[in-house]
Amino acid sequence: MHKLILMVCILFFVIFVRGIENEDSLWIHIENVKPDINKADKMEFLIQWSIYDSPFEDSAYGDWYLVENENHMFLIQCSADSEFEKLIYSDSTDANNIVFDGLDIDREYFLRVKILNSKNPMKSDVASGGYFTRYARARQTRRDAETDKFYIVVGISTILIILGFGIMIFYLIKQKSKT
Repeated sequence: MHKLILMVCILFFVIFVRGIENEDSLWIHIENVKPDINKADKMEFLIQWSIYDSPFEDSAYGDWYLVENENHMFLIQCSADSEFEKLIYSDSTDANNIVFDGLDIDREYFLRVKILNSKNPMKSDVASGGYFTRYARARQTRRDAETDKFYIVVGISTILIILGFGIMIFYLIKQKSKT
């Protein structure tokens, strides 16, 4: 009976507590990117990511398991091109999120996260900024709406002025015809 309990405890330890081994593959998955436009009409966004582990001993080798409570330093990069040759931001943190701000709205950006100083084979997602162009279109739509309001006000004002002059001319003609 003691041997069975010991085997169950060892199995539990190996499966749930073992942590990341050197041969395991790691995947840094960008879970969420929350864009926002600040008061200066600049783009800022919060990037959140998670680490997944594919154990080397796993017979399926390809099943990914969420890694929790591991201390890592991450390199987070934001670039103007998908090859990351034109870096705009490059920062490191031990958290699983970061905020980039001060970005232009009308541009597309590429984001990636890597683990620093890891000997494990790893892959990392690259997120592109398709949503940024959507916000640029929303900004342009706001400008168009403001411009439309301006032209509507100018148009109504012009019609009222013309109508006022018409009434004055009509009144003057009527007064002249009485005399």
